[in-house]
Amino acid sequence: MKRKAVQNFGRIINTDENDTSLGDHPTKPFLGTAHLFEDGYVNLFGCSVNPFLEEYEDQLGVAVGGPNIHIYRMPVLEPKLELAAAGELDEEEDLYTVAWCYDKGENSHKIATGGVSGVVYIVDAASMEVQRQLLGAGNAINDIKTCPTDSEIIAAASADRTIRIYHIKEPTCLILIGGRFSHHDSIVSIRVFSFLWHSRSQPTFVNFEGKNSKTRFLFSDLEGHTMLIKKPENSINDVHFDCVDSLRVVDYKEKAYVISKSTGHGRKICFWRIGTFGQETEMVHRDEISTSHTKIAEMSIDDGYPWFGKIDVDVTGKWLAAPGDSGNIHLYNLKNRNERKAFLDLKVPDMKDTMIRQVMFSPNGRLLFVVGDAGFVARIDRVPDNATNVVDVW
Repeated sequence: MKRKAVQNFGRIINTDENDTSLGDHPTKPFLGTAHLFEDGYVNLFGCSVNPFLEEYEDQLGVAVGGPNIHIYRMPVLEPKLELAAAGELDEEEDLYTVAWCYDKGENSHKIATGGVSGVVYIVDAASMEVQRQLLGAGNAINDIKTCPTDSEIIAAASADRTIRIYHIKEPTCLILIGGRFSHHDSIVSIRVFSFLWHSRSQPTFVNFEGKNSKTRFLFSDLEGHTMLIKKPENSINDVHFDCVDSLRVVDYKEKAYVISKSTGHGRKICFWRIGTFGQETEMVHRDEISTSHTKIAEMSIDDGYPWFGKIDVDVTGKWLAAPGDSGNIHLYNLKNRNERKAFLDLKVPDMKDTMIRQVMFSPNGRLLFVVGDAGFVARIDRVPDNATNVVDVW
């Protein structure tokens, strides 16, 4: 891997919960503060903000596109976006997705990224060297997510209609999920929201969501082999009727709710959950798959026709950020789910006919990291309720 100019950063991890109770400005809760276009104008499809840093430290966002992996520093107290590290894969590659991991043995930050080749690359974030290639996928890697309870476990969604769960130090997957009862098309988005791993004598549960469905599996006794999971517990097929390219999960009153975005002619954002409504029950026979779900709300996204635009929800569960085409970013207030339209629309400067590809909040919800076509990178800051003279400065 070719290494470009690098400025190293600290390797301290702290997973304590941060205070996210600051109020928002009543009319302009988010503010565009910095943007740039990378040299070469390569389309950037994926981004991620490092969750293993203290709230007061400079936040780090990684952006990928083509063979490039670039890390950006976002000072907490300054509206800046600074290139901190940059690398380029030796292989011909078009990267689509990226996630931060943490190696507990080495006490170091890692980056997991993948794209058109189907290989997942594990990169050391300080040296920008590829340390490992995780193999097995038969087509492109469309999404990678890190397990929220184990920083060394990742899930990768592939265009080969499977999901693979890896340990970042093992070249082959721990679990392979797919089959004729699973997805019937390319899996574009995945969200891991719990992963419980016990001894062989105890059961193991894996919860994940993929394209247009959320699934919970029960299995045990791995015995050192890749576990094959062919049948989901839940399969939801009638929330959307066009390509679902992104989804997130939020906790509300001790239940998991899904926020999913579809594109094309059926473009919309839906808020729903697995399970029946009220006192209703679903009778599911042993060999059947549960299809019950409850739709809570639906939001419009008029400029969301193109696919591969990833949404995100802040840590408080209040704000949903969704990319549109022509450089638009829409922010929805999830506390007011009866409102179909976005609370705030931000128009990115210098973006006329290009698309925002992914938005991601920082772990404390105060920053929004943005990437898009033509090498576009930006940061958006959350505005406190006592701010005055609020004007976009990017």
